[in-house]
Amino acid sequence: LWTVRDPKLSFFWFEFRYSLTNLLNSIKPGTADQVFYQGPELVDTRLGKFKVRRGTQDAAIISPAFEASDLHFLQQLIERKKAEEVEFGVIDIGANIGTFSVRAALLSNCRLWVFEPVPDNMRLLKENFQLNQIGQDRVQFFELALS
Repeated sequence: LWTVRDPKLSFFWFEFRYSLTNLLNSIKPGTADQVFYQGPELVDTRLGKFKVRRGTQDAAIISPAFEASDLHFLQQLIERKKAEEVEFGVIDIGANIGTFSVRAALLSNCRLWVFEPVPDNMRLLKENFQLNQIGQDRVQFFELALS
């Protein structure tokens, strides 16, 4: 509950059902149906503000609990580079709707190169950058896949 500022209860309920479903399906595949987010489209987390789509799993992706160790590593790396007073950039390959790149931009003044091949994700990704007031001069968006 402390990682999402708003909406706390509906988001917590979604995360609980999402996690329980994943646990049940890891024990016995196909046991539980997928859980899709039905709450408000705007979610304010400690990682930033995100617009998400209802009826999808976007909320799980922007959850501070999702890939928490990777997000923690990103934060430590950025803090280390800032302490060294080194200019750096971030490349986000498969950015989805921006969990990592938005977080990196909010933690630092870095430049960003963001790659996302899915047009609907790219549209939402750009909206999430605007929502967090991240200047377009700091980021370049590429609607393409890398391999």
